Order: sequence, then C-alpha cells, then structure tokens
Amino acid sequence: MAVALRIQENCIFPRMCLRVPSSAHSDILHRTRCNDYRCQVSPLVASRVLLDRLASAAQPWTAREQSFVNIFMVWTTHRDSWGSVNDRVMESVVVSIPNARVRVLSNSLPIEFFSAFVLLGYDVTVVPYDISSLADSLPGTTWLRSVLQSTNRAPHALTHIADFLRLAVLYRFGGMYLDTDALWLADLSELPTNFIGKIDFLKLEPSCDWCIEKRWYLANGVLSFRAFHPFLLHLLGAIDKMEFDEQSRTAIGPKFVTTHFIQTETTTARDVMILPEHKFYPIPGPDVPKYMTASEMANAMVSSVIQASHSVHIFLYTYKNIPIEPGCAFHTLLGVRRTPSLVTVCQCRYRQRTTYICLPDNAVIEYQPSPNDWWLPFCRICIHVQARAPDAVTINVAARAGALRTMSQTLAKALTFRLTQANAFRCEQLESLEYVHLGGYCNDVVSVMVGGVVEDITISAPCISAKKLLSVPDTLRRQEPVL
Repeated sequence: MAVALRIQENCIFPRMCLRVPSSAHSDILHRTRCNDYRCQVSPLVASRVLLDRLASAAQPWTAREQSFVNIFMVWTTHRDSWGSVNDRVMESVVVSIPNARVRVLSNSLPIEFFSAFVLLGYDVTVVPYDISSLADSLPGTTWLRSVLQSTNRAPHALTHIADFLRLAVLYRFGGMYLDTDALWLADLSELPTNFIGKIDFLKLEPSCDWCIEKRWYLANGVLSFRAFHPFLLHLLGAIDKMEFDEQSRTAIGPKFVTTHFIQTETTTARDVMILPEHKFYPIPGPDVPKYMTASEMANAMVSSVIQASHSVHIFLYTYKNIPIEPGCAFHTLLGVRRTPSLVTVCQCRYRQRTTYICLPDNAVIEYQPSPNDWWLPFCRICIHVQARAPDAVTINVAARAGALRTMSQTLAKALTFRLTQANAFRCEQLESLEYVHLGGYCNDVVSVMVGGVVEDITISAPCISAKKLLSVPDTLRRQEPVL
C-alpha cells in the first residue's frame, strides 16, 4: 500500500542551485541557495506543537505494565533521505509492538509523512521539535547552545542534536528510543523497564580502557527508561560540564554513556539493566557486510537472530553503499515483520500524461558539510503505480549526470522495472529506488519513461566536488567542473 499525499502548502520547495564563483564562501552560498525543502515552522509554533502533541500523545510512561509504550525516533536530515530500509524498520516496530505510540521527532518530515501507517490503524506521527522548549528547565542546555550556534559549520551538529534529543525526550516522557535502522523483531513483554544494550568493543579494537570490564561499551541505538529516571538526569547534567568539540561526532554517544554508567552503577543507575549483545546487536558492525551478501550462512544467522534477539542493527550510515542482496541474512530479516498491505512511505502526485503513475515533482539532496569518505549523497525517488494501471507496466528510469541504485542493485545510469497486476504493481527494487550524486555538478534531472511518455523529476542538490566523493566507481567518475 502506498499513499499519494499532497505536499503541505506552507512548505518551501527547493530552487535550482545557482552557479557561484569559486571562493572561500562558496559552500555557504550553495547551502543558502539550494539547501532543501523544509516545512517552515516558527519557534513559537514548533514549541506549542511539541508540547501539545507530546503531552497528549506521549504521556509519561513509567512501567512495562502500562497499556501503551512510547517509542521515540529522531530524524534530522531531509525528507528525501528516508529510504525503504527505514520503511521496513517502522513496519517492524508497529507490527512487533502493537501498543506502541511511535513519535518521530523531526523538523524536516511533513506532519502527514506516515499517513500510510495511520490508515492501517497504527499510531505513528511526526512531531516537530523546538529544542529550547524541550530542554526548558533541564540541564545540558549550555552545551546544547554551543551545538546550535555551530549548526551551519560543524560536521556533526545533527548527530549531537539527535543524541541530546533521545536523552531529553526519554527523561521527560519515558519509553523506548530506537535508531531508524534498528529493525525490531519481538514484543517487549520479556524486557525490563530500564535497559541499555552492550556491544563487545574488542571486536572493533584490541583494547578499551573506558569499557565495562575493559570489554563492553553501552550503545545508545536502543534505550528504554521510565520517565524522570535519575540516570538520565545525571547524563544531562554531565553534558553541561563538557567542553563542546565540534569535531567529536560521538561526544555524548556510547563512550559518554558507558563512562557515566560506571560512575553511577550503584547510585542513579542501580536499576538499569545491561542486556547482552545478542538482544539488540546480534550481528557486530564489522560483520555486517558479509551478511549483506547471499551465502550459505544466511539461513543459520536468520534463525539464530529470530530466536534470541529483539532487534538487529543494520548500521545503515556506515554501510549505505553496499547492496543488500536477495537471499542474504539482512534481506530475509527485513522481510520478517512486513505487513500484509506492504506499507510504503511515498509522497508524489499523479500527472496529466501518466495518470496511473505517481511521481514526485522533485527530490532533494541536502547540503552536508564535510561528508565522510565512504558516503555518497543521495535522495529517494518515490514512484508508485496505481491499481488501475494496465495489466503490466514497464518503467524506465535514467539519470542525466548522476546514477541510480536500489536496495539490491549497485550504481547504474539507468534501470528498468516491470510491474504486473499479479504482484499488485509492487516491486521491491522500485520502492527502494535512489538517486546518487557523483560529484562535479549541482542539479540534475531523472527521466521516467512509461508507455512512450517521458516525465522529468528535478534533482535539487548542492554543488559537490567529485574529489570529495572517494567512493564513486572509476567507471562513473566525472571530470570537473560540470556546472
């Protein structure tokens, strides 16, 4: 099931990037002229919406015995960076946890973004946030103010905001925080109220002086706490004693949580359960790539995970460029908790010449300072075929300057998809279609041909140097400049 949604009228659409002279300030010019589409929410409205919506929809949760549980996620990047894996994660949460009230804190996702889930009866909504209002009367705001002042230039500001939000919202309202790439596989009945999962650091490095027992660190990708838990208050207070370092991506991440747990294990953290690695991280980060490839190990790993784990982390930020092959362990796990109606988060519109094909007018790659060496800027291309289409539909998609990929397919200049009534015009590869920026240019166009009719989708993107994108294959690398 996919829902074609009208774009909010109070949102600003991206403009085509303008060519600007090369200078020390060119990045700033690119960002201000072609950053992204964002719903314009004033601080006053944002704070009122946040407090009103969370006060009614995320009531304080204090024990597993309550009739509901708050599930919080945080999304700080653009709407068009939400991909099909994130769809599957959301499905896995609402199917596995029937009493979940899922609240996605985001200022970049439209309010109605998860309407496809709501129509199926699931309690999922986007909550715009104003950090100042959320953090009002909480410690940690001095450090946070430094983060906010650095947002336009610091490479990890969004990570810092997300790490702070999870602690603040769990303290205020209680419940469980999940990363958007943490696939969920079981209900919560066997889990304690307050818990953190641990990971074996020695699988990453030969030693760890700050780890629990010199081996285990506490990961903040899955956290559960009752409202107003003293350990969370301790963490928020400890944040204000830190000096802000914009180059430290995980400043208040796993190492911070681990060291403060060790300090307070017999006081504020005495009722916090540390759960074994296999509960939430059964596939260690370094092993993820081999389970994205089809192999004889896949079935055994899937069986082990389903029997012993509540969640499996996909580490999408690190391994986004690796295809998830059909038949591999991750591909199978992503299908375990699929709903019968196959929800797809899709925002598009039907056009006059292609009345049964839903296409976006544009897709946006958001400006990000100092991307990592392995990261390729991308955006999702949302294409949906309506049930009243002909018996079979062939869709040809081509990128003019960039490239295309899907969950299971590597980078290519053009891809073809064939859909039929027999499979309800659904296609996993089409639903996971993404455009990838190859560097050496600014904007681009993706052409979609259906039944001889060609429609264009504008790709609004910042001007990115090809030299910065080290992961681009040599066969697709462009010569600069192409502006």
